[in-house]
Amino acid sequence: PRSTPLYSSAASDVYKRQVEDAATGSACGALGALLASRNNLQTGKIDFEIHQGESIGRPSYINVSVIKEQGEVIKTTISGKCVLVSEGTFYI
Repeated sequence: PRSTPLYSSAASDVYKRQVEDAATGSACGALGALLASRNNLQTGKIDFEIHQGESIGRPSYINVSVIKEQGEVIKTTISGKCVLVSEGTFYI
């Protein structure tokens, strides 16, 4: 079975005065895994589309696919289109 629920992130944290990120793929992956773990589907794929960034004029649409086997999440994949806004190098 396959379903496509839609989720939208909160715009900002008014108590900490932090503005919304345009896209947070790692957070969306974790959210997708959590939502799938709470879904009654025992074996199969669940797809989510998460919208983020609209309130700051940088809309993002992140696709999250979660595969479950025997009630357990075994794989989470995120995808979407992106725009380069900065780049850099890390030295370790």
